[in-house]
Amino acid sequence: MAMYLKIVKVGFLLCCFAISVSFAQSKKDKRKSAFDSNYVSSFRERFHLAVFLATRGSNVTLYNMANKNESVQYSPNNFLNIGLGVNYKYVMLETSFKFPFLNTTDPRKGKSSVANIRVNFIRHKYWLKGIVQNVSGFHLTNPQIIDPDWFKYNTNYPLRPDISQNLFYLTGNYVFNHSKFSYRSTINACEHQIRSAGSFVVGFTISNYGARGKNSLLPESLKGRYTKDSDILRSRISHYGVNVGYLHTFAIKKKIFINLGSIGSVGVKNTNTTFAYRPESFSETGFGFIFDNQMAIGYNGDRNFVSINLNSLTLSDNLKRQIEFDYQFLRLIYSRRM
Repeated sequence: MAMYLKIVKVGFLLCCFAISVSFAQSKKDKRKSAFDSNYVSSFRERFHLAVFLATRGSNVTLYNMANKNESVQYSPNNFLNIGLGVNYKYVMLETSFKFPFLNTTDPRKGKSSVANIRVNFIRHKYWLKGIVQNVSGFHLTNPQIIDPDWFKYNTNYPLRPDISQNLFYLTGNYVFNHSKFSYRSTINACEHQIRSAGSFVVGFTISNYGARGKNSLLPESLKGRYTKDSDILRSRISHYGVNVGYLHTFAIKKKIFINLGSIGSVGVKNTNTTFAYRPESFSETGFGFIFDNQMAIGYNGDRNFVSINLNSLTLSDNLKRQIEFDYQFLRLIYSRRM
């Protein structure tokens, strides 16, 4: 419950910041659209409501430092959420909820819970994106590493309800080709990319993420095969980096679109790791990378917007490279201009 309250508080602060900036900008921005009307149509003055189905992947991989080809892989029992999004002017707020009637999760993989808030502040020249997420309840996806005949004698996957993983992710990017390319047109109905265009982007990323368990993340039966550096109780990583990337939207007959893009962030990262075999934590600083990849395909009509949107975050592992994290967000979005 404490983690849920933290997510709500951070999400509320992000919303307040985005809304205050939006109103400040809207007072200044009384001129005509900054887009080339041959490439982008803007409907930001209209209120937009969106509903979506979402599923999220959050993976933790623990490597054997003596044999990098061997790893322990944890994932939650993924399920579908119903989400609601509100878009007005430059602000987009999304949240989602689990509905039991939608889900047919595999009972062999245990129970998982997710709390997630996404906030976007999008201008034609730049955008800010914030994500706060907590996932709890994981299972070992490759139990054969413990016993090659695991499923011969067991029905369930090895369960780790004590493991939790959390993410704070804030990124901002400047769009060079901002008169002809719309980032927002791929995620909601506020803008419409009429002709194909793309743009290079530069920006920043601030992120804090990690995983923890009440007991060691390394299964007890593997401690004889793995080095002590893999006997991790919790690991947390902070990243402060600069971004560079490219995004492109292909417009087909003005209403169908395909969007592809990748943004890489390189910067300073600090890792803080606590091992199960010793009480003190270990901290170190170095360089790290984050890759923010996206792909979308959809329909953007006169009033209706439908899109399948995939966003994947590949995050830096800690400096000893014994643990790494990745996240995937897959959404089916329907939005309507009011």
